[in-house]
Amino acid sequence: MNTLIVGFPDTEHVALRVRGRAFPGATNEWDRSFVRVAIHVRAGAFAVDLDAALQVPDFHRFAAGLTSIDTTLAGTAVLQCLEEWITLTVVCEPNGRLRVAGEVADRAGGDGNRLTFELHGLDQTYLPGWLAQLHEISEAYPV
Repeated sequence: MNTLIVGFPDTEHVALRVRGRAFPGATNEWDRSFVRVAIHVRAGAFAVDLDAALQVPDFHRFAAGLTSIDTTLAGTAVLQCLEEWITLTVVCEPNGRLRVAGEVADRAGGDGNRLTFELHGLDQTYLPGWLAQLHEISEAYPV
């Protein structure tokens, strides 16, 4: 499936569906690290669909942060990409509740329009599922 869904699939969520390598024939590690990602955000009355390029290490860093939160029930995990398509921040509160906030842009490089959002009603019980989805992406797109 190669999709990360943070939030509730039927209501508010962020979905990142990896659709393939951005440079399929690339032989160097830098170009091979880029993947094409369909980003879908549904927050309140807003819905956004974007096609973006992220790097596989962006997913690795996010997974490391989520793993730390899952282990300690404290801390912050951030998904942030070089071309500024998306920033997604997960903060764990002392009671296990997760604060999820993000921003998406409709153009690479930070130019253009931006949507900021928050997702509510999430807690630490969602972390294992997100980590499994991130593991699947990493396995499908080794760098």
